[in-house]
Amino acid sequence: MQEFQLLEVANTFNDEPFSTYDFILGIQNMFPEEWESLEEKYGAGGKGAGTHYSAYSRSSQYLNKLSNHEQLYKLNYRKSPEGWGSYVIRYWCTQDIVDEANFYPDEINEDDTVTEGAKKTVTVNKYERDLGARNKCIEKYGVTCFACGFDFEEVYGERGAGFIHVHHIKPLGEIGSEYSLNPTKDLVPLCPNCHAIVHRKTPALSIKELKRLFS
Repeated sequence: MQEFQLLEVANTFNDEPFSTYDFILGIQNMFPEEWESLEEKYGAGGKGAGTHYSAYSRSSQYLNKLSNHEQLYKLNYRKSPEGWGSYVIRYWCTQDIVDEANFYPDEINEDDTVTEGAKKTVTVNKYERDLGARNKCIEKYGVTCFACGFDFEEVYGERGAGFIHVHHIKPLGEIGSEYSLNPTKDLVPLCPNCHAIVHRKTPALSIKELKRLFS
C-alpha cells in the first residue's frame, strides 16, 4: 500500500484515538483490493490465529512506519477484546493532536522588534517535542499527571485516551548543545493546568514545589 492511502485511512478517525484493529478495518473497508493482496501474500492471521506473521502484522508495521515518519503518534496500549492472541492493542492518533494539543514546550520569545503582521520567531524546547523521548517517559510514568494525578481518559473517556503534556524538569537555560536527555529522569507527564502553572513565572517551579501547592 502507498503511504497516502494509509493516511487516508487514519484521517477517517477525525482526530479520535484509534486502535490497530480499527485501522485494519479501515483498510478493509476503503481499500478491499489492497487488503486482499496483503492476505494473499501474508495470510489472514489476526484474532489469535497463532501465525508468526500475517496481513494484520503487516498493517501494524504500516502504523509504525507512519509513526517513524512522524505522520502518526503512538498512544498507550489498552486491553484487547476477549479471545485475541495479544492481551493488549496499541492505540494511535493523528499528528494534528500532537502538534496542537499534546505538547506545551518551554518558549523563549525573541526580543527583536518586528513590524505589525510579521511572523514572530519562537524557540521551543526540542526535547519536549522528541516523540521517542516522550514515548519512553510515558512508558515509565503513564499518562496520569505526575503532580495532581489527573487522568484524562478517566474523566473524558475515549476522547481523553492517551492525552497528557510532557514537562522537561531541567530548565531550558541550562541545556547546552552537549546535553544528553534521559527521558525517564528528565521528563515527567503533567496535565495542561499543572504544566501552565509550572511555566507561568520565571524561574519555573520544580515538581516538588508544584506538589506543595496541593497541600
